[in-house]
Formats: sequence, structure tokens, C-alpha cells
Amino acid sequence: MGKIFGVGWAKTGTTTLGECFKILGFKHQSQQLALVKDFKNKNLTNIFKLVEANDTFEDWPWILLFKELDEAFPDSYFILTERSPDRWVRSCFAVAAVADGV
Repeated sequence: MGKIFGVGWAKTGTTTLGECFKILGFKHQSQQLALVKDFKNKNLTNIFKLVEANDTFEDWPWILLFKELDEAFPDSYFILTERSPDRWVRSCFAVAAVADGV
């Protein structure tokens, strides 16, 4: 079976998707924000090593490089999680308010 990448934006169910992968017994990798810098610098070596070592992925940086992942791992699957724009914006503001201590 190929790799499975969750490529939805934050607040679209990505954490829930990751938990489902774990429950199903996959070797899962959640977000790795440090790899965004590697992607920006066009250095995919560390990213691809992490992909080789795991089965499923969600959140950052996977949402940025689905084309590169599809090319490097052609038997992979991609799950796009979505949320209505109004609910997504409300959720983002709610998270920001909590972070600001409001």
C-alpha cells in the first residue's frame, strides 16, 4: 500500500484524520513545521527520509508539497479535508482568541 497524505488546511479535521490513522495502526507522522524551511530552500532530502519511515501524514509541510510527493511516491493517496469557509474562519478566530488569552 502507498503512503497516505492528509493535505487539508489546519482547522479542517486534520488532527482528527491523524488520530484515525493512529487508531487504524498506521505509523503516523503529524506536522513537522521545521521541514517547511527545507521545502522553502528546495531541500527535500529530510522530508523524503521522513516519508520513507512512515505510512501516513497530515498537516504541515505535507499540504505544501503534494505534487512533489505524488511524483516521488506515485502509489500514494491524498485526502483533502475541507470545511465551509464561514465555519473555518470562526474556528481560526476562536483558536487565535484562546492563544491571546481572550
